[in-house]
Amino acid sequence: MLITVLFIIAGAGRLHLRIVEREPNKTIKLESVDAPIDLTMWIQLVPADTYDTRLRLTLRTELNFIMRKMIGGKLQEGCREACRYDGNDTLLIYN
Repeated sequence: MLITVLFIIAGAGRLHLRIVEREPNKTIKLESVDAPIDLTMWIQLVPADTYDTRLRLTLRTELNFIMRKMIGGKLQEGCREACRYDGNDTLLIYN
């Protein structure tokens, strides 16, 4: 079964991702579809303790110098802001 995800990002347009690999309770790997840049994203669930699981979001892309100056910082900021922990055992997910 082919599973895809479509995000609409203010000021940037549409980002269409396809799930290419899954490990239950551990990792989801996504790749861009019909995008101007090749993009791969991993969502990992990392056990830290018995009742504590951390989320790691990794984004990989090859950007030339001009694209890196234009959108590199926005990609880094997007990864940082995608999930935010409020300190009260609640994971806040933003889209």
